[in-house]
Amino acid sequence: MRASDPDAAVYYLARMVEAGEDPLFIARRMVIFASEDVRKFGNLPVPLNLRNPVTKLMKGLGYGKGYEKYTKESLLPDKLRGRKYYRG
Repeated sequence: MRASDPDAAVYYLARMVEAGEDPLFIARRMVIFASEDVRKFGNLPVPLNLRNPVTKLMKGLGYGKGYEKYTKESLLPDKLRGRKYYRG
């Protein structure tokens, strides 16, 4: 997971499961990896088109504007656009 290599991540996950590793340990490790990206980049704002416009004011501010359920557009925060975490 650390080197953004999904094949290696799945391989080592399968090895841990096969070896009988505690699923809670695996889950904790996954949370640690995810939190490292959050501490490194901070709490970046969610793009407006991904925000749920629950009020008229929010809709007027552009929340949810242009949202498509399935898109090829990056859904990352603006500061992270163009970064690749998975090369599938």
